[in-house]
Amino acid sequence: MNRGLERRPARAESAQHFVNHAIPEMEQAVESEDPEHFMREFENFTQSCNTCHAAEEVPHFNVKIPDVRQSPIQLD
Repeated sequence: MNRGLERRPARAESAQHFVNHAIPEMEQAVESEDPEHFMREFENFTQSCNTCHAAEEVPHFNVKIPDVRQSPIQLD
């Protein structure tokens, strides 16, 4: 994100919530190791991505929660 904002400083205002809130909150959710907390924050994180994309008039960059796990490693 920081490198992207260096290259596109005009988009910094739209990205402020994402950088200052969504990323730290997602990091905390990962560190919590609580699956429910993680999923709640992952949904918020995804929504934050899409809100910024819409504000920057690039809504075709639509982030969504994957339907299928990409990794062959399954945790029980």
